[in-house]
Amino acid sequence: MQSTSRHEPALARWLPYLSIAAGILLVLQAFLAGRGYFRDPDLIEIHGYVGELTFLVAIGMIISAWLGRASGRYGQTELGLAVATLVLVVAQLGLGFSTRDNLTLVAWHIANSILITGTVSAVIALTLRRPVSAG
Repeated sequence: MQSTSRHEPALARWLPYLSIAAGILLVLQAFLAGRGYFRDPDLIEIHGYVGELTFLVAIGMIISAWLGRASGRYGQTELGLAVATLVLVVAQLGLGFSTRDNLTLVAWHIANSILITGTVSAVIALTLRRPVSAG
């Protein structure tokens, strides 16, 4: 983590919170998918809406990471992981809509959700780490 400038946009500081929100949304989606598949099929529609909200949060993560990199708060790694998250979320939305016609894509949808969880977890870990003291 680099030092921050005095004229840092407020949105640059939101990356940890947006990534935690994305993580919470991922857990909620897993719950809704499981309950929807085995108990209440109507929950699958809500699962999709939560996925669309996750897409918006992922866009916010990129904006925050971009502004944070420009101000020196974050590095290229955080920005790259935020971009990877958005790319995976876009693929996830495509896979999710495709599973309506092709159930074999459900396996890819599940596997991709694990990748998304990994990138979001990495962003959380990187943005919440504390700098090592010099002493």
